[in-house]
Amino acid sequence: MIHSGGKVVQPGKWIMDSGASDHMIANLSSLKNVKKAPFNFNIKLPTGDTTLITHIGDIVLEGGLKMLNVLHVPGFTHNLLSIYKLAKDNGCDVTFHAAICMIVDYMSRKLRGVGKLTNGMYYLVDSTAKEGIKDQLKGQQLICVTCPMKKFSKLPYPQSSSRAKERFDLIHIDTWGPYRTGVKVIRSDNTLEFADGACKRLYASKGIIHQTTCVFNPQQNACAERKHGKFLEIARVLKLQVVFLSCIGENENGTWDIVTLPLDKQAIGSKWVYKTKYNPDGSIERYKSRLVILGYKKVYGIDFTKMFAPVAKLTTVRALLAVAAMQDWIVCQMDVSNAFLNGDLDEVVYMKMQLGHTGMGSRISVSLDS
Repeated sequence: MIHSGGKVVQPGKWIMDSGASDHMIANLSSLKNVKKAPFNFNIKLPTGDTTLITHIGDIVLEGGLKMLNVLHVPGFTHNLLSIYKLAKDNGCDVTFHAAICMIVDYMSRKLRGVGKLTNGMYYLVDSTAKEGIKDQLKGQQLICVTCPMKKFSKLPYPQSSSRAKERFDLIHIDTWGPYRTGVKVIRSDNTLEFADGACKRLYASKGIIHQTTCVFNPQQNACAERKHGKFLEIARVLKLQVVFLSCIGENENGTWDIVTLPLDKQAIGSKWVYKTKYNPDGSIERYKSRLVILGYKKVYGIDFTKMFAPVAKLTTVRALLAVAAMQDWIVCQMDVSNAFLNGDLDEVVYMKMQLGHTGMGSRISVSLDS
């Protein structure tokens, strides 16, 4: 049922419906890849009449938003956009606000579409109106508070209200120098480098007061810690890019290809997993990293039909060792390098390109096959 408090609904526009299970359109000429509906199903109209679904097709909207399996309903006078199918087929987050609705890519967080509230309903706007709405949104806070807070390892530390009155009255440092201006106070964490005899003698000779943060409260030295954190983040990003580019350049096993994502396919994301391998004496042997595809986003029965992950139970291993000991058998051990490459993959899996690889197009993905 479609209504708007007795007001006339604008024809030819897409109504963003969070309760619709399918996209619906009245104009057959707007569809691509048109085929006859493989089922006989009637739609009940607001007037009480029913009409038959005759065709099914696809539509690509501005900004690359794809609408798959759109139902053509000849007796319909409006176009319905299913929020469920839009988010599922495009990998987007859809959020509703007081006057607008935002369609955001959940990987890149790029704004891909905007809906505007009119007569109690949200209508998908064109690119011109979208840019106007984006200008209106500048400076407004529309970020979900839960998203950044779930990344916190601790609750936010209360902001300090104390401020130095003059320059160099107080300096926040972790490791800093050299300097040629008189310093009055140095504040650092409790690392031993700042508390040894040489530093103490330097502080005394220069008339510097050394302050340290409370134990287990590095937030008190947040100015220096944030800077260090930024350096570490940059280093991790650079390491990721080097590893990924080396993987792109090799592909010795021929298990993937860089392709254009088909309209009827959905690419899934990936993440890097890091592990440190240690020697028997506890020293570090090497650092390991691997790119893991987010397979949990696939749906059983739609994207795949079976799983096979052989894992030996510890009880079975102990039983075999016990039998080998009693029978005086020779026990050997072997390891298969890249064992996962020896499996057969019947389906073609599409993975999104890693963030940071610009200039390759929004629909470029990695095709994984056997």
